[in-house]
Order: sequence, then C-alpha cells, then structure tokens
Amino acid sequence: MLLTPGAAFEEGVIDHREIYEECARRYGTVLDFAERSTYNPLTKRYFGVSVGYQPTVTVYRKDFWQSVRMEPDSWANVLAGGRRIKLLNEKPVGFSLAPETNGEWTLRALMYGFGSSEQDETGEVALESKATLETIKYVKALYDEAMTRDVLTWDVPSNDRFMLNGEGFLTLDTVNISRASESMSLPIAGDLRLTKVPEGPAARLGPVWGLVTSFIWNFAENIESAKRLLVDYVGSSRQALLASGFQSMPSWPATVPDLAEVVTTDPVGDAVGKYAPLADAASWTTNIGHLGHTSAAISEIFHRGLIPTMFARAATGQLTAEEALAEAAGESRHIVQKWKERGKG
Repeated sequence: MLLTPGAAFEEGVIDHREIYEECARRYGTVLDFAERSTYNPLTKRYFGVSVGYQPTVTVYRKDFWQSVRMEPDSWANVLAGGRRIKLLNEKPVGFSLAPETNGEWTLRALMYGFGSSEQDETGEVALESKATLETIKYVKALYDEAMTRDVLTWDVPSNDRFMLNGEGFLTLDTVNISRASESMSLPIAGDLRLTKVPEGPAARLGPVWGLVTSFIWNFAENIESAKRLLVDYVGSSRQALLASGFQSMPSWPATVPDLAEVVTTDPVGDAVGKYAPLADAASWTTNIGHLGHTSAAISEIFHRGLIPTMFARAATGQLTAEEALAEAAGESRHIVQKWKERGKG
C-alpha cells in the first residue's frame, strides 16, 4: 500500500481490472481522480486499487486570521493576509519548498489553482506556460514577504511541527495536524481550523494529498484471496473513515452515502462542524498529473522532486522564473520520453 504515485510499479503487479469491476458491481462508481491515479490508458491496465484518499486541506489559525479580518479562502488572500499577519504577529506562512512529499503536494495545489499543469490530457509536458510563470512568481512573493526561510530544508513532519508548536498560522496538509492537536490536548487546538484548498485565478483545485492505493504483486502466492481482500476492504470504507479520523476518505462514494452528515457531526472535534469542509472534498480534488493520468513518467517527476526544486531555485533568486521553468520542463520531457520508449507513457 502506498500514498504516493506508484505507476512505475506496473510491470511488477497484476492487472487489477477484476477488482475494479467487482467493486463497481457492489459499490457503484469510483471517483474519477482515483481511477485516473491507478489506470494506464496506453496499456489498458489497472496497476493498483484506490481504497481511500486524503484530500488536501488548508490548516490555519483562526485567531490570527480574525486579527486581520480575512479568511484564507483564496491564494490572493493567503498572500495579502500572510503579509499582514507576519507584520503584526511575526508569524509566517509555511509551505514546503523542499523536494519531499509535502512540497510536491502543496506546490501542485498552487499550480492547479493557477491553471498550470505538469502535462496535458495526452501526457505531453505542459509546464512551460504563462500560468506556471505566474505561479512561480506568486511563490517567490510569498517566500519573500510571508514565509519562513527554513521551508527550503523541511522534511515530511516539518509542517506538522510548524503548526503544532505554534510557529506559524497556515499550511497545507491533511486533517492530521488538527487531529494531533486534539489528541495531545494542545492549547492551540481550539484555534486550529480547516478549510478547502484556496481558490486560484483558474480554479479551486488541489492534488490528492495521499491516495491510499493497494497493489498485488504478480509474484504473490495467493492472488485470488488478495483480490477478494481488496474488494472487501473497499466495502469497509465507512469503518476506515471513522477509525482514521477522516484520514481515509472513501474513493467509492456509495460506500459512505451519508458522508456529509458524518464529517459535520464529528463527536471528537473540539468545534461544531470543524470537519464539515470535507463533505465535498472530492469536488476540489484531482490526481497528481492533472490534466492527464498519473503515469509512470509523472510518478518519476514526483519522486525526483522536480517541481519543488523549480520553485525553490526561483524563490531564492538562484535562477529567474523563466530559467527555473525551462530547466524543470527540459528534465520532465526527458523523463516522459524515456517512459514512452518503454511503452508506459
């Protein structure tokens, strides 16, 4: 099971089509971005099964945002409000610019909101665009005016510590930070809030922060039982949702038909309706590699850290926005071509 893109494993796993077909018969339609994350349209094979997902959410301090009379509901407000809060309270925004998973997800949320994408619908590299340049320039402004410098060297738990220690007032993540504050009874728990991915000039859209994807190796000793296990696992999506504290949202919506009521009436949260924004998370969530599928090439681009490196080099002035973009686009084309030659796209 993985949370990060696993398309590169296609040659070593079975075709999971039978599992999808049985789940469709029992549970209805899978979310579009979940299928696009586990299906290769070139080979017509399902290389994994999405049994749940973690949506990207904005985690913020209500008290600081109230102090400037703003809401972090748009990327424009994140920058404008971020400037004011840092000036008044000496607290920064925290978005990872390091080549680690949080940086990969966060920066794609910005890109997709600005109308930028790694690729087009056909799998061709689409980084070099006006929208990408605008996103890079926005991130540089945010870095210069509202962020902390150590985001360049963050690791996976850094943004959790950033919020839980009271160092900052906004980041992107899953519900994990809020749940941790509740379980540890931290003083800031009552001020932590969740909302949707900020709306950008083009859309309100973020990548799935973690797609809970299971794979069956083609050398597995009991493939048929493994298939049945995954079908039943999908059928237990409601239990997974509750046991995970909403960290595992259903990839098959019909398995939790009362999702909106469940997340709105959460008995654990310290504020009424704190997790209500999750009710329509699927409507502002997409797959890594939007506008196309999550291919092996897109998986490699993700795991090699090309996107965070592009933003970091421009934010620090190491390269101009145009130079950083050209470098990332060139490396991306090389990766895409390599996988095309292997017939995987």
